[in-house]
Amino acid sequence: MRRRGDRATVAGLILVAIAAVIYWLCDRGFDAGRGDLFYLADAFLHGRTWLTTALGPYDVIPIDGRFYVPFAPFPAVALLPLVALVGPVTADQWESGVNALLAAAGVGMCWWLLGRVGVARLRDRVWLSILFGFSTQILWVTTRGGVWHTGQLIATILTFACLVELWGKRRAFLIGLLAGAAFLTRAPLAFAIPIYALFLVGPGELHADLVGGYVRRVRRIPWRAWMWLALGVLPAIAAFFLYNQVRFGTPLESGYALATLPPFLEVNRESGLFSIVHIPMNLDYFLLHVPANPNGIVGLLGAIVRLDLTALRPDGLGLSVFVTSPVVP
Repeated sequence: MRRRGDRATVAGLILVAIAAVIYWLCDRGFDAGRGDLFYLADAFLHGRTWLTTALGPYDVIPIDGRFYVPFAPFPAVALLPLVALVGPVTADQWESGVNALLAAAGVGMCWWLLGRVGVARLRDRVWLSILFGFSTQILWVTTRGGVWHTGQLIATILTFACLVELWGKRRAFLIGLLAGAAFLTRAPLAFAIPIYALFLVGPGELHADLVGGYVRRVRRIPWRAWMWLALGVLPAIAAFFLYNQVRFGTPLESGYALATLPPFLEVNRESGLFSIVHIPMNLDYFLLHVPANPNGIVGLLGAIVRLDLTALRPDGLGLSVFVTSPVVP
């Protein structure tokens, strides 16, 4: 049994190494020019919450000569050791390599989770891990790079870590810490926390109850586990409000309502950050959006026929799941 486990570990490490190389070959030629997280990490190291220079015209919050990053702060915290070691400029120059390693780590976490949920055959784990790494949005996100996508890669790792623990020792406090860090990476992941709470209601919470001569199985609510989960999330919630207070003088302003945006997104934001009017646009990015081509869809199809893969470079806004994951439909 141990030998089989050793084989699985070696196979997983080999897969992660190969994935890292492939990701780096795909993304090394593209520079998003937005290494905000590296410079934010440097700002934290110097006791600041703002940048001294705007790294682009959009997705920045200029206030009195200070330039705040609207994105959640945990990725910058995660990058603190690297920035402290080599500095923000060098770390920014290494962004393609950093993203390649983060994406490969996501593949490794996927491999780990598959083992936890009971996928026994190595061949199945290999193909499912490849499906995740190279037939989902992870590939184009890694290729594009930039502050937006680095955060998404870190959020993916943290989410996998929550799931691995749920199928492992199920330590609610640790799950809460990881879920809180994921929330401080990509705010919508707050909606995953109730799902983790439901997963904590496992088979171990069933007990027998005799009613009218019949034995029924009743699912007991795991109040203690939920309490530890909440305590684990609490530091992230506190950090979120404190970070907002320090930057903008109010705990309720995250910065998304203040950031500079391209005109078309500015118009959308006027409808509210949370509004059903955004659903059609997001469905388009999720299901229909394809790489832009100056000659339209005909030019795109022609480039594909000519095997001109540069025409398939995504624009960073989204990419149809039917393009990224054709084996799923």
